[in-house]
Amino acid sequence: MSKKNLPVNRDERDMEMMEADERTITPRVDIYENDEEFLLVADMPGVSRDTLEVTFEKDSIVISGRKSEPDEQWQPSTVEFSVGRYHRAFKLPSDIDPSRIKAEYDSGVLVVHLPKNEEVKAHKITVKSA
Repeated sequence: MSKKNLPVNRDERDMEMMEADERTITPRVDIYENDEEFLLVADMPGVSRDTLEVTFEKDSIVISGRKSEPDEQWQPSTVEFSVGRYHRAFKLPSDIDPSRIKAEYDSGVLVVHLPKNEEVKAHKITVKSA
C-alpha cells in the first residue's frame, strides 16, 4: 500500500474567500488511509449542519461551513473562538471513486470517506505453475 498525501489545493474560490471581509478559518484535518479508502477527519466546532458543505469538483474535495455569532441575548465577556467561514480544499489522487464518497458530521467533527476505485485496490495475485 503506497501512502499518498492529499495536497491542499488553492483554487479561485479559496482566494475570493480570503479577500472577503468575513474571516476564513482553516479547519485542522487528519487524513488516514487503508486498502479500501482515505478517511478525512476535519475539526469544525460550532458549525451548524445546515451551513456545512462537502463538494467534489473535478479532482478536488472542498469542505466548508459557517460558525455564527452566539445569540444576541448573550454579551461576550471573553471570546477565544473565531467566528467566520471554515474552508479547505484538497486535490484528490486519481484512484478515488467519487460516486461512493460519503460524509458524516457529529459533535463538531466532519468525517469524509473517500473510497478507492475497485481496480486500484491492493490485492494478491495467485501464482500458477507453468
